[in-house]
Amino acid sequence: MFSKKSFITAVLIIISTLPLYSRGEKGIGVVKGSFDPIDKVLSTYRIDYSVLKYEDLQNLETMKKYRLIFFPCGLKPPLHEHITMTSRGRNVQSVTLKKNISRISGTKIAKNIQTFVEEGGSAYFSGYAASLLQDAFGPFTYFDDFPHMGLPGRFVARLRGEMAHFNLKNEMALYMTHTGWITIKKARNAAVLADALYETARGTREGPVAFLMNRGDGEIIYTSYHSTVFSDFRRFNIYRLTGNHLVTLLKEEISRWEQEKISLLADSFHQGEAVRTYRIPLRTGMNTIYLMAEKHPFQVDILDRDSRLMVSVNNHKRYEEIDIPSRQDDYCILRIYPDTKARHFLHAIGVARGKRILPHLTIVLIATGSVAALLLFLFIRFIMDRSKYLPPGFR
Repeated sequence: MFSKKSFITAVLIIISTLPLYSRGEKGIGVVKGSFDPIDKVLSTYRIDYSVLKYEDLQNLETMKKYRLIFFPCGLKPPLHEHITMTSRGRNVQSVTLKKNISRISGTKIAKNIQTFVEEGGSAYFSGYAASLLQDAFGPFTYFDDFPHMGLPGRFVARLRGEMAHFNLKNEMALYMTHTGWITIKKARNAAVLADALYETARGTREGPVAFLMNRGDGEIIYTSYHSTVFSDFRRFNIYRLTGNHLVTLLKEEISRWEQEKISLLADSFHQGEAVRTYRIPLRTGMNTIYLMAEKHPFQVDILDRDSRLMVSVNNHKRYEEIDIPSRQDDYCILRIYPDTKARHFLHAIGVARGKRILPHLTIVLIATGSVAALLLFLFIRFIMDRSKYLPPGFR
C-alpha cells in the first residue's frame, strides 16, 4: 500500500517544481481590457503574467499555453481604435476606417473558452466579460432578460462559503462606481461567493455578485464587482485561481481519503504581513485541515471560536495534515506564519470531513470482496471436484 509518508515525500517533490511550472510554459495570461485593471493588481501581487490581445482568443493553441486566463471587464477594443480621424482645430476634416481590421469570430472564441476550461484551464471573468462566459457556457439568468441594470451606489454584500472563510466575516460593503453594471438573477450549477440587495433601473433586486463554478476539469470565477483595485474581495478571487494548482493537489488528496470537501482556499504573504488568518468551518465528527506551501515552510496555530489555542505546529515543512474533532458544526481560527522573510509565494488550505481510515477505502473494500468471492468459488469448486471420487454411498 502507498504509505502516507511516501505520499508526502512525493507531494513535496511536486511542490518543489511548482515555482518553475507557474513561471514556465503553462503561465498566466491577461486579456487586454479597458475597465478592470487586473494587470495592475497582478503586478502589485508580484504575479507573473503575459498580455493577450482579444483576437488571440481565436487561437486555441495560444490559449492552451496558459493554465489561467483573466478576462477582465472591457475586453473588446473601443470604437476609436478602428478609425482614423483628421481635424483642423475644432473642425473634423475626415473619418476613415483603418485598413487590415481583422474579423473576429465571437462563436469561435466562445468555443475556445469552453474547450480551454473543460480541459483543465482556470478562468476569471469580470463585469462585461460576462457576455463571453454566457456565450461559452450559458450559466446566467438575467432580470428581465437584460444584464446591464445596476445603478451606482453602496450596498452590503453577504459573503458565502469560501469567500466568507477567507475574509473572516459574513458581510462586506461594496461600492459600484458606474451605471449599467452586470446584474444576475441566478447562475446555474455555481457556488455563490457573494450576493446582495441593490438598486437597478427597475427597482431593488437581489442576486449574486460573485460565484465559483466548475466546468469539466476547469474552474471559473465570475464577479460583477471590480471597482476597488485592492480589496480582500478581489484578493480572494485572484489567489483562488492563481493558486489553483495547489488547490487541485489538496482536492485530490481529499478525494484519495474519500472525505467530504468543505472548503478550499489559496493565498500569499505580502510585504509587511507576519500572519494570515482564516475562519475554518468544522463539521460534526472528524475534520482534516490540509496545508500546502509553494516554496517556503510555515508555522500554524489553530484556535477555537473563543481564541483558545487548540493546535500549534512548527515542523518547518511545506505540507501538513491536522485532524480536528468537533462535537457540532462550528468553526476555528487558522493562523499561518511564514517561516522566513520570503513573501509573495502561494499557499493553499483544504478542509474536509470524515475519518481517514484507508486511502481509497471503497476500492479496497471492492477488491477485498472480489478476492473473497473468488476464494469461495474456488473452494466450492474444489469440494465439488473431490466429490466425484467418493463411493456412491458417500456422495
